[in-house]
Amino acid sequence: MKVRVSTSVDPGYWDSLVASSPEGSIFQTATWALFLNDYLGVKSFFFLVENTTDAKPVALLRASRESPFHRLVFERPLNRFTIPLADRLSAHLSWEAGPVFLTAEGKSEALTLLLEAVEKLCRDQGIVALQGAWPGIYSLEKENQLDQVWLYAGYCPEQRSTFLVDLRADEQTLWRNLKSSARKSIRRTVEQGLTVRRITEPGELSEYHDFLCRCREALGLATFSLRNLTEMWRVLFPAGMLEIFYIRYRGALAGGLGIWHHAGVIYEWGSLQAPEAKELKLYCSDLLKWEVIRWGHSKGCRLYDLAGVVTDPSHSGDKERGIYQFKAKWGGKQQRFPAYSKCFKPFRHALLKEGAKVFRKLRERF
Repeated sequence: MKVRVSTSVDPGYWDSLVASSPEGSIFQTATWALFLNDYLGVKSFFFLVENTTDAKPVALLRASRESPFHRLVFERPLNRFTIPLADRLSAHLSWEAGPVFLTAEGKSEALTLLLEAVEKLCRDQGIVALQGAWPGIYSLEKENQLDQVWLYAGYCPEQRSTFLVDLRADEQTLWRNLKSSARKSIRRTVEQGLTVRRITEPGELSEYHDFLCRCREALGLATFSLRNLTEMWRVLFPAGMLEIFYIRYRGALAGGLGIWHHAGVIYEWGSLQAPEAKELKLYCSDLLKWEVIRWGHSKGCRLYDLAGVVTDPSHSGDKERGIYQFKAKWGGKQQRFPAYSKCFKPFRHALLKEGAKVFRKLRERF
């Protein structure tokens, strides 16, 4: 086997390879790389493992080069200067749900070659560390021998967790799999006359962005610009990788939920509920979750990833425990997995970790 590394690929060909594997997801596509580049200016590297005899693809990986300060400064004044400086001093490499294996044979060898190629690229590019790279989890098969490859190569695992809802059952079974509290909330919301709709035109994004900012500000969370949504729509929606669901109450937006999807895997983002919804006893988030499950099932999707929970809620705070309990209602199974890191410049990495903490505190204050 051999590894080819490039900074650009044919999106149609690459994304079709991703879709051909049960481990595939949007995060390993060239289309996702295009969105990251056009919105954030984040550069991607594409690794392709091929058989030396017939050049048949065996495995692939898309990884991002990004400074931990990048998203803190990219929409700030003077970002033309701060972003290149941050990248030069503190570039990290990371990825989600990769590598994607295209054959059942030779996985350990392919992973070994990929990790060697990743390390060479990091050292050649002056990258400080590989941070939080998590392997493919969507085949639902535990690959213990691959864990050993990561560890042997010197990568440190950190346990993470999510809930995966299997969408391949019939709709009645999916309904029965919900906890009774979820079914009760959904029935009540439907009885109140609320229905779920999808955004179909870019002109609807401005109102949705205002609603998103209002919801996040009420929770004390940072907001982001309208450009985030418009770039996402421009790149991902035509590729069939983006949907945004919403609910109105008395004419105003009351709830919203976005999803990314590819290769039969749905990944949710941006769950929103109007601040006044609790007082009005509107269970918008419950109805939205159920409608995404129904939509995904109708489209032939396999899995719905609820975008992460704490690994052990008994050792977590009230907020994390509440999120865990909410996401446990939807008939999914908790999937634990490692996220791997490896440091290539230890002294600089230690300084950057402390610097990032100080920078975030200053940003929150000012």
